[in-house]
Amino acid sequence: MRWVATYNGLNLISAEGEVLAQLYEEDGLSTNEFNRFSYCQGSGGLLLFGSVKGINIIDPEALKKQLQLSDKLRIYLAGITRYDSRKGADSTLYFGFDQLGALHLPAAHRYLNLSFSLSSLVRIADHSFAYKIAPANAPDASEWIYIGKKSQLDLPNLSPGHYQIRIRGYDHRGICTPEPLVIEVDVAEFFYKTWWFYVLCALPFLLAAFFWIRRLQTERERLEAEVAARTEQIRRDKEMIEQQAAKLRALDEFKSRFFTNISHEFRTPLTVISGMATQIRQQPGQWLEKGMELIQRNSQQLLSLINQILDLRKLESGALTINLVRGNIIPYLRYIAESFVQLAQSKGLRIHVLANPDTVDMDYDPEKMMHILSNLLSNAIKYTPGPGDIDLQIDRQHSEAGREQLLIQVKDSGQGISAEALTPYL
Repeated sequence: MRWVATYNGLNLISAEGEVLAQLYEEDGLSTNEFNRFSYCQGSGGLLLFGSVKGINIIDPEALKKQLQLSDKLRIYLAGITRYDSRKGADSTLYFGFDQLGALHLPAAHRYLNLSFSLSSLVRIADHSFAYKIAPANAPDASEWIYIGKKSQLDLPNLSPGHYQIRIRGYDHRGICTPEPLVIEVDVAEFFYKTWWFYVLCALPFLLAAFFWIRRLQTERERLEAEVAARTEQIRRDKEMIEQQAAKLRALDEFKSRFFTNISHEFRTPLTVISGMATQIRQQPGQWLEKGMELIQRNSQQLLSLINQILDLRKLESGALTINLVRGNIIPYLRYIAESFVQLAQSKGLRIHVLANPDTVDMDYDPEKMMHILSNLLSNAIKYTPGPGDIDLQIDRQHSEAGREQLLIQVKDSGQGISAEALTPYL
């Protein structure tokens, strides 16, 4: 180490040129102005420096010991004042700081007063201090605030949170304490400013919004399901309407064909009656008896056609009934066939009744049976060119279910019925 005399005190410099200590008039020198060439070393290792106000004698060993004490410089907490929740009032603590732990300040009393001092007792009035408040997990996040020679720190309105208050001191030479004084503080926030209070306040609105949105979704799903059901119902109704329209068209077509055919059926007996009336008028002796029989039969046929038209109306209104009688149906079928013999002969046709067996006792409606068989025979006579044959085949047989049934078939030597005509209309 080297001693250097300057115009502003004495400096102790290391071999590397670092200033280790500075001595001034307030440290005991006669003055701060020295002559840089006025120095010498006396007996016992004492150093003599000449100044404008005389000679200053320095013991370097004593000064070194004092500098070594600077390396052990410490700052201590001398007192702390804060609100004590247990007492319900302010409380000042002057000892027992090691057991203090983290300070907990309530939201309504967020203030703190600290007193501190250095371990050095040399020129106490020249000690100075600095502090900073930083988060506990980031102590270097804020800058030091210099408070000068004031050894108290008054913090009237601390912000809520958990952080550290760090304080460091400087002795009369400006040497800083190696370690700062660290005080952990946990300052509470007012409950109405905390996140959980906001969550609690927002919870009813969030629940209301949730149920409202859920209700909207449920209502939308219900409407979608109802629309889908209505759409499906409309589709089914449309299909049913289309089917009913097709049935109505088929029924109209059937009616048209029926009335067209029935008109032709009316023409034949009317033609026979008109022709026979002319024959009777011209030759009553030859045609009276035979003509009256033909007129009567064709009149009955006309009446039968009219009854069929009436039955069609009854069938549409659901008023058509069946009047069953019990008896042998074979003679009745022969009677109906014989009523068409004269008409068939007029066209060069022969009607053959083939019954096997001759007796079949059963329940039947004579009127409906006459209509059915008359239609079959009249159509066969109408569409069979002469000469030709028409067979009425009557058989007794068993059905697939094992029940006895009567099979009536009308066969002719004509061209037959086309597949389109065989297709049912209803």
